Amino acid sequence: MKVWIFQTGEPLQIDSENLRPMRAINLSNILISRGHKVVIWSSDFNHFTKTHRFKCRKIIKYSENLEIRLIPSIGYSSHFGLRRILDHLQLSFNLKKMLVGLNAPDMAVIGYPPIETAWVFARWLSRNKVPFLVDIKDLWPDIFIRVFPFWIRKYVNFLLSPYRLMMKSTLQSADGISAPTTEFIDYCTLAIKKPGTSNNFVLPLITPKIVYNQKEISSANLWLDSKQISQTRRFRISFIGTLNDNFDFNPIIQVTKELNIDLVIAGDGPEYKNLSLECSNLPNIKMLGWIDRIKAEGLIHRSDMMLLPYKDLPDFKLNVTNKFYDSIVNCKPIISSQEGVVARLISSYKIGLKYEIDNVLKLSKELSELIHNKNKFNDLVLNTKNLYEEKYDFNESYTNFVIHLEKLYENN
Repeated sequence: MKVWIFQTGEPLQIDSENLRPMRAINLSNILISRGHKVVIWSSDFNHFTKTHRFKCRKIIKYSENLEIRLIPSIGYSSHFGLRRILDHLQLSFNLKKMLVGLNAPDMAVIGYPPIETAWVFARWLSRNKVPFLVDIKDLWPDIFIRVFPFWIRKYVNFLLSPYRLMMKSTLQSADGISAPTTEFIDYCTLAIKKPGTSNNFVLPLITPKIVYNQKEISSANLWLDSKQISQTRRFRISFIGTLNDNFDFNPIIQVTKELNIDLVIAGDGPEYKNLSLECSNLPNIKMLGWIDRIKAEGLIHRSDMMLLPYKDLPDFKLNVTNKFYDSIVNCKPIISSQEGVVARLISSYKIGLKYEIDNVLKLSKELSELIHNKNKFNDLVLNTKNLYEEKYDFNESYTNFVIHLEKLYENN
């Protein structure tokens, strides 16, 4: 098959080697390993570095079976704001122009969001009778509303009507939906009033285990040592990710002070400055800023538990984020405030500690008991290993997804 993958806001094969591979890289690699030809469509603007890759439309022949097509847009400096909206609008217009006169692929996977570009791609694929799946990672436009005060939300909801119409049109025209969880898919099919279908597929946001050479490992370890993040230490909890308003670190900061354990927060974002000020006088809390993939792996290995301090937000109740998978692939138990799917996984498989944001006393007590009960903690480690191997093995998950695409193509 010739397969087109549309994904923006993700690292690509042409970017830094130490960035985290996501859907576009992972799916294209498995497709190519099974003999298929792949074209990745993405934005010239790099969402992570907030820089343009080439500042123009670009087609890159990366290998015999992989081509990367970059769509120009103005870019943006903040995740929120008018400029990002304008960027996505321009991206969709430029995509539409780039699609004119092209031969259609055999199959396509559309990353959603952004809404506008997904809609443009879906219409073009439908007109050309190309079977396609929409791969959903965020519930746009619904999640936009939550940043506004309650009194204005009905007006915002009205203004978002065009986006909601584009969302419904895109999903209704798709042959199927893929998403990280069953709950995500159910939410979407209910929103568009479309019955479930066997074409839908649950594909977790997992990544392959990466093998680094000894020089890279040694360099990362020396850097961690220089930050006083040693291998011989007190009980350590770590967080790796973008520091935005999706997270509430206050409960774990309070517990860290009470139990005299180590907390390491790695990442950058709009909340970095405020969080750094809050933790500046706490010697057992370290703020590392942004770190690359190798250093992140080293930090995970030097940690006892990985932190998921999510606020109680509707879309996160339905989702299992990449932070969860990064933990279990490395056999690290999870300490999480996340409700919904993750809470049920923690409870069902006994892979960590679920806490309530407004009950710091209970969190402190339960974490203290876990730290001092080595047998119980070791059971959590073993359970995370078993869960990954039984349910979230990368090669098995992505290979099954590609087989699913192959069957969908054959049946059309």
